[in-house]
Amino acid sequence: MNLSLPQITTLIIEPNHRLIAPYLHLPQNYLITRVDSIQHGFECLLDHKFNLICLSCSFSPMELTDFLIELKELSHPQLIPLILIIDLNKRLNFVPGTGWAGKLSILHSLSSRIETDASLKRLMADL
Repeated sequence: MNLSLPQITTLIIEPNHRLIAPYLHLPQNYLITRVDSIQHGFECLLDHKFNLICLSCSFSPMELTDFLIELKELSHPQLIPLILIIDLNKRLNFVPGTGWAGKLSILHSLSSRIETDASLKRLMADL
């Protein structure tokens, strides 16, 4: 690991344990906490400070909306950057309509390393 890079604490909320892309494209300095439910995601947010959230679009619209409302309340003074992940192996994914103050990206289960890196570069520019 390159010690000159800042460590980026990342919360991944993904119910599909077999889904590895685009998560495998996260750089080594990204310290990952991965949970499989919105409830566990809430618990992690209360216990730790994260620099980035990766949220699966496989949850119900209500679960996603409730999570985003809670995340907004916990994100002070500015919103935590958010990557919405679409699992193309699922028939339905729900992408909530939000601009997230420009700190939002959408990736999918076939996203390349180049796509992931470009999203991270834009989202994490302030760190």
